[in-house]
Amino acid sequence: MYSFVSTGAISDRLSVEIDREYLEADMNDRHELRTWMVLLGAYVNGIGERGPVDGWNRIWIDRGLNEPSDSSASCGEHFSDPHAVGCALENDESEPLSLGEVIRRKFIGVSTASLIRHMEQAEDFSTDDEEVELSRRMREIGKTWCWSPGFTDPRIEVSDGGES
Repeated sequence: MYSFVSTGAISDRLSVEIDREYLEADMNDRHELRTWMVLLGAYVNGIGERGPVDGWNRIWIDRGLNEPSDSSASCGEHFSDPHAVGCALENDESEPLSLGEVIRRKFIGVSTASLIRHMEQAEDFSTDDEEVELSRRMREIGKTWCWSPGFTDPRIEVSDGGES
């Protein structure tokens, strides 16, 4: 996270660090930190991977804390819709995307916490894509997930290692 804080650079590793911090905060009932990780994760996933940003170390000094931007650095659109024409996240490859990549891109901008909440509240058997994405994210941080036993109040349980 230091690289992001000091330069504005966003890499895949940053998302993994955010998810790890979120899960640790969740397991230790650190609700405020968990909330910050959800918000930071949404920002990072919405913007997408990028290198250092010129002037990043002065952005809050020059602009002030009360004027945050929620626009994609790639396309200028609101970060919840980073796939505007010409956006760096847009697929310009000649080969079709794999199903896994299609699912990953579907959930850009969705935090792991939001993904889990959605799955826990969804209708039965309607979360196939979400389950694939959650499994991918958990693998990246060395965790696994499963549904809690019982049918009355399904919850997702996260644990170290193993397969989901």
